[in-house]
Amino acid sequence: MYTETIVKEVSVYRNGCTVSRKGIIHLMPGENNVQISGLTSSAYTDTMQLRFAPSVSAYAVHIVPREEEERESAELTDQINETKELIAALKSQAEMWKNGAAIYNSSNVTVKEIEEYIIAYPERIKTVKAEIRRLEKELKKQQKQLNEAASRDARPLIGATLKAVNEGDYPFELVYQDTAAYWNSQYEIHTDGESSPLEIRVRAEVRQSTGEDWKNVKMSLRTGMPVYSASLPVLKPVWLDYQQPMRDMVYGMARPMMMKAAAAPTINSAMRAEAEESMLEDTAAFGRIEMPEADVSSSDTMTEYALGSVYDVASGKDGLTVDLQKFTLDAKYVIKAVPKKDIKAYLLAEINTKDLPMIINGNAAVYLDGVYTGTCMIAPDYGKDTYAIALGSQERITLSRKANKKKSSSAIFKNVQSSAYECEITVTNGKDIPVTITLYDQIPVTRQDGIKVEVIKTDKADHNEKTGELEWLLDLKPQESRTLHVEYVISWPKDKSLNQSSF
Repeated sequence: MYTETIVKEVSVYRNGCTVSRKGIIHLMPGENNVQISGLTSSAYTDTMQLRFAPSVSAYAVHIVPREEEERESAELTDQINETKELIAALKSQAEMWKNGAAIYNSSNVTVKEIEEYIIAYPERIKTVKAEIRRLEKELKKQQKQLNEAASRDARPLIGATLKAVNEGDYPFELVYQDTAAYWNSQYEIHTDGESSPLEIRVRAEVRQSTGEDWKNVKMSLRTGMPVYSASLPVLKPVWLDYQQPMRDMVYGMARPMMMKAAAAPTINSAMRAEAEESMLEDTAAFGRIEMPEADVSSSDTMTEYALGSVYDVASGKDGLTVDLQKFTLDAKYVIKAVPKKDIKAYLLAEINTKDLPMIINGNAAVYLDGVYTGTCMIAPDYGKDTYAIALGSQERITLSRKANKKKSSSAIFKNVQSSAYECEITVTNGKDIPVTITLYDQIPVTRQDGIKVEVIKTDKADHNEKTGELEWLLDLKPQESRTLHVEYVISWPKDKSLNQSSF
């Protein structure tokens, strides 16, 4: 007795999934030897579970190969061979008509028969070639069906002895773990700027390559990774020994140490903004289609998102994107720049770090006033009170930075040498409205007693002497430019070389 099953529910993890298949089987009173299909080639067979009502008992559940006569691919292979033979025969027939074999091989052919042959030739060739094209298309379909059938034939069957009290149709469930599925988080940030709140949307991209399409499947997404071991690490002794001289270490080394293979990267596709202008009507009032948010539940080990609809996910194709959650956060919008690293000013949204959900970490697509401005990385440090999210650069605020080494000198009696440096930073507000911008720069700091840094000029910057950071808070009128100057002198022992890379 052979029974099919179909996928009804799937719980997708970051790597792998739990598949629940449904089926109905007709049982007679007493023992029934059955075979159940559904396991994929990528399934963990040792995680397979058959679930029946209490009135059905199962014995000797095991994995069995398909019998040769049960393989779908065998019949399809015969059909393909027949199609190929027909195509070859028709091609030979067309070649014979083209060469006039019916006339040249006959010694009693008449003029009338030759005329009839010439008249019939075009239509006959047309009919034969049309049939060849039809068969070639059919052959492609058959070969595709063969590949799919071969994939199904390679899947294991579940053999079981089932015992029922009464005859009837009994529903059952087949549950197992599959490796060929995963999902990745995607994020979108939306804001209108100024005093509007910041909205973060969490989405998910689901992909699977189990070899079968999931159709009308109820789905949930889980943040865990069950394919990895959850065992507690074991501490090994740390032994202290005397360090060997460098010469012994080099010559005693058998081979360079190999680096461990890096962990597989979490596929994370960058979000792209798409806009298509309609040629038939004005779409200015249209908005982004939003799907219902998922029901969220958390346990000690993972978070689960139960999606509120059924979905189709094709195997090995582009996958599926769904909405999970939406968060609205209060934000303070500021403009900041670090011209030493980047001569662009950026609009930032500063939020309370504690308000940012801990599940969010990764690249996010940014939309300002509904316009895609690029991507940013969300990687908050929860040990700090605030976190800034970059929303895009300010094109109408321009910056320049020039750094020069003014001079070097040596003091013979003090046995020191020194170098003087200056930096000039210019910022221009090209907007028609006033702006407030925070600028950052730095002065080198030293960790050696013999190296001294003398600050000459900072143009009223807030100077953090521990880190060397300089901070200016500037209010600029429309079209106003402001130039800042920084000067300092570094001195160190004459018999020493200064490590310039330290600053």
